[in-house]
Amino acid sequence: MQRNRLTAVLMASLTTIPTLQVCADEINLTAAYLQARTDKPSAGALLGFSYDSKSWGGVYLDYLNIDNIEFIDDNNVEQKNSLPAYLLGYQYTVPLNQKLSVAFKLGAAIANQEITDSTQTWLKPGDTALNYAVTMNWAVSDLLSLNIGLNRIQGMNYFGDISSLQLGVSYRFTFAEKTDKVVRGEISKPAPLIATNKTEADNRKPVKAEKVTIQTLQQQPASNATDKPQVPVSAAPVLPAQPTTTLVEQRMAERKAQGQAETQPKELTEKIETNVQKRSELGEYKIQLGAFSNPANAKQLASKLENSGYQTQVVQKDSLNLVYAVGFANRNAADTARKAIEDKFAIKGIVRTN
Repeated sequence: MQRNRLTAVLMASLTTIPTLQVCADEINLTAAYLQARTDKPSAGALLGFSYDSKSWGGVYLDYLNIDNIEFIDDNNVEQKNSLPAYLLGYQYTVPLNQKLSVAFKLGAAIANQEITDSTQTWLKPGDTALNYAVTMNWAVSDLLSLNIGLNRIQGMNYFGDISSLQLGVSYRFTFAEKTDKVVRGEISKPAPLIATNKTEADNRKPVKAEKVTIQTLQQQPASNATDKPQVPVSAAPVLPAQPTTTLVEQRMAERKAQGQAETQPKELTEKIETNVQKRSELGEYKIQLGAFSNPANAKQLASKLENSGYQTQVVQKDSLNLVYAVGFANRNAADTARKAIEDKFAIKGIVRTN
């Protein structure tokens, strides 16, 4: 009774784990072969479901069935029965590298069978015992992993202590909330910095001004010519003719067009110099670590990276907020940082150029 109460307290404490905001969650479906050993070895099978959070750990729910468990009871009588049971509890996974991880489990084993004889009931459905296990997982791909581990049920009525070796395979997939979904893959390229459209001032051909001299004015016929003798040209000084209104307006239009054509290259040059300066400050390479529709989630990830010593940049692209780790001078430095971030935060980044 005391053992059952302790197990019930343990199970009740598992339900009080708060729901925390996480970067990514995992669900694992496991099928495994069990080799149990009491007084004699027995074979069995396990089907498991586990939910793993990167922040607070996770929970597991397994169903196992060990066939033909043979042992000698206290009266020196050989007993032989099967044990179907549910395993339920808390688990915490520790990543060792990109491929290997170790999961620690602590929970309860709940019997799903009744064993009676003519004198008494030895086991009934719902009887509980302590369950703990350790499992090593090797990820052979993004979806499949192999696992090997040790599982122990301690203090089960009728059976006592049962230890088993587990060999199995797990199917793994991740998911996230709709408002916090990480968008992976190629991002559309930004529009080119320098515009290729030419202005009217660039396409306008300069108009050659007509040259006005004293000789041309002298050669023009007088509009008010009469039969009276003309005064010789040398009799009075001839002043230079002033340009007509049409010529002045034409020159002013040319100068205005020339000024507009010269202004645009200066503005484009300043933009290019500014972008070159920003690129030198942010480095030649950067790592894209996620895209969030919620700006608060992007700032939270950037804050975690900055606390670990990385320089970050959050860029708004359409309805997404892209999070980058920046400041890498070459590809090797960016790849090294990407692997370190993936080991520490379990986030797969993409190396890009600025």
